[in-house]
Amino acid sequence: MKKSGIFVVNCGGKWREVVVGGVPVFLGQYRHSVDNKGRLIIPNEFRKDLSNTLYVTKGIENCVFVFSETAWQVLAGKVASLPMTKKAGREFARIFLANASEETIDAQGRITIPRHLREYAEIDKKVVTVGVGERMEIWSESVWDQYASEVEGKYEDITEEIMDTGI
Repeated sequence: MKKSGIFVVNCGGKWREVVVGGVPVFLGQYRHSVDNKGRLIIPNEFRKDLSNTLYVTKGIENCVFVFSETAWQVLAGKVASLPMTKKAGREFARIFLANASEETIDAQGRITIPRHLREYAEIDKKVVTVGVGERMEIWSESVWDQYASEVEGKYEDITEEIMDTGI
């Protein structure tokens, strides 16, 4: 894996992986099923440059965030640096870290999504795994379809609003 700069890795299919500064950047979406034990296959293209350890936690807007080991270490350092004297920092750290779980990719390329995270994200069987830069998001298929439909209808307005941020 490259350690600096931006690199596009051709993975074929609907998946592409970009590596920024040694941290995988995930792109695309993949529809799959969770088995009755809460296990989900991580697409092979995503697993390619990962260690066997992923970190899952409560996301925003009823999804589950999934981070590579490298991205998690960076993020955990940032969370640890939040000021303990600020209530919002304490509350965010508690919820974010208390809901986190270290998961190992098994021989079949699956991770287990803990029950409390499946319940939070309304995940039953069908899911969409979405590549969102340095993290993956796991969504209930029905929740994702509704969310994507609503947001895609506002895409131009959203783009206009965030362009001032310098991206």
